[in-house]
Amino acid sequence: MDSGREREFRVRYGEVNLEPTAAIEQHSGAGDTILVALETLERRVQDLLDQLRAVRATRTSAKDELDALRQKLAERDRKIESLTAQLRNGQKLRDDVRQRVESLLDRVGEMEARG
Repeated sequence: MDSGREREFRVRYGEVNLEPTAAIEQHSGAGDTILVALETLERRVQDLLDQLRAVRATRTSAKDELDALRQKLAERDRKIESLTAQLRNGQKLRDDVRQRVESLLDRVGEMEARG
């Protein structure tokens, strides 16, 4: 016996054959169009997913490269600071030596003048 819902369904939509092959045969023209559209959509979605994976891989690679470059830059900054400090020390040492030499030359000049 039909339940109330089944009867209501049949009144609204008519008899429907639930056998898969019969349903496909009944709607093969529309079904083919829908299948083609779904396959096209599926390919587009897959292409987008592939592009997304590629972009993410590129982004990850770029981030890794950026991190490596930042590390190199920090190392070079430290090296520059070290070399700058060495240069300042060298200049100070040179100035100290110059003052000593001038002092010695002054003494030698005084000694020659005296004697």
